[in-house]
Amino acid sequence: MQWKDLPQTEFDLRLAGECVEAFSAATGLACTISDIHGKVLGETGHGYSSCKLCQISQKSTACNEVHIYGMDEAERFGGRYIYFCPAGLAFFVSPILDQLGSVGKITVGPFLMVDREDFDFLELQQTLDLHGQQLEDARDILKNIPCVEPDKVTALSTMLYLSVGFISNVWCSAQMLETQRSDAIQASIGEYIYEIKNSSMGLKYPYATEKKLLNSIVHYERDQAGEALNDLLGYIFFSSGGDLDRIKAGVYELLILMSRAAVDGGAQTEVPLQQNFNHLRRLQSFHDIDDLCLWITKTMNSFMNATFQLRDIKHMDIIHKSIQFVHDHYNEKLSVEMAAANVYLSPSYFSKVFKQDMGVSFNTYLNQVRIEKSKEMMRDKQLKIIDIAVMVGFEDQSYFTKVFKRITGVSPIHYRDSLGRA
Repeated sequence: MQWKDLPQTEFDLRLAGECVEAFSAATGLACTISDIHGKVLGETGHGYSSCKLCQISQKSTACNEVHIYGMDEAERFGGRYIYFCPAGLAFFVSPILDQLGSVGKITVGPFLMVDREDFDFLELQQTLDLHGQQLEDARDILKNIPCVEPDKVTALSTMLYLSVGFISNVWCSAQMLETQRSDAIQASIGEYIYEIKNSSMGLKYPYATEKKLLNSIVHYERDQAGEALNDLLGYIFFSSGGDLDRIKAGVYELLILMSRAAVDGGAQTEVPLQQNFNHLRRLQSFHDIDDLCLWITKTMNSFMNATFQLRDIKHMDIIHKSIQFVHDHYNEKLSVEMAAANVYLSPSYFSKVFKQDMGVSFNTYLNQVRIEKSKEMMRDKQLKIIDIAVMVGFEDQSYFTKVFKRITGVSPIHYRDSLGRA
């Protein structure tokens, strides 16, 4: 791939291209370089822009959003994140950063984290409800998608994180602090300050503008939110008399208001509020007003990405992670609390999301998986029913028998006898 022929970006695309080519050659996994809006800038192998599984399963409308969501979560979790697409394929991502936030990302995948046969049955046939020609087309796509063990995925995501960190450091050292975006923001703020100076209304806090900002965040109106934010920054700069500490105090108040608006828009309560402490620490580090303006604009966009338009994506990722967790640990003593902790949610909220999206409770789904696994084991005549019960996570054979009959309609003994007759 000729990276030099691609358009100019906010980071060193040539260096990023060399990184993904080396990573893909070493691991056998596809890599995709894209900007923060999801526009693909380059790809090696069968990456997400080449994958048609979401299109076949009629989930392509959410595909781009889930990759943007993955990048946002990678920033929140320290630079790397493993997630699932709407069709259940796995990816991991690391954002390319400049001094003020993300400017692009490298995404690795798709790949499978379960056996191909399990994915075919559980995802393609049950979850996506594919059949006929759609199912055959999906199976053809799976032939190009590798399987990776879960433990290895964690190590590979660390490798990507370290590689992308090198790209970010090289780019930051060569980057000029003045950008076209900061110039545009400063121009807008300057125009508002000029209006204040020439207004006969005096210096009054623009509550209507604040309301416009918060309403725009709730309804995911980026342009309107940006205009309102610039006007409020103009008021803060003018009323502070140029005192940087007073400017930071005013900006922090805006951050609190925007985080609450994000929650009103549908973001999970814990996400924006947890970020406010980190924002306060970051805010104190700024010594340049231009950098501060650009940073708060990016922060506002991250709040908006956490609102209702990505809520379904968040839930989908939670469900896929939980399904993966069940299939990795079904033979252990699992609980709702353990599954909720795996996706960083409270047990009550996790239970609500899981039942809403899956149609059954977590415990019911766990038992369904355990029974399916036990049915496979019963083909081995050397295994006793009591041993199979323990091997799939049941501590009590009588309870195993009760659950088995409730789900299949027959007892374990009758089911095994039917296998023999078949």
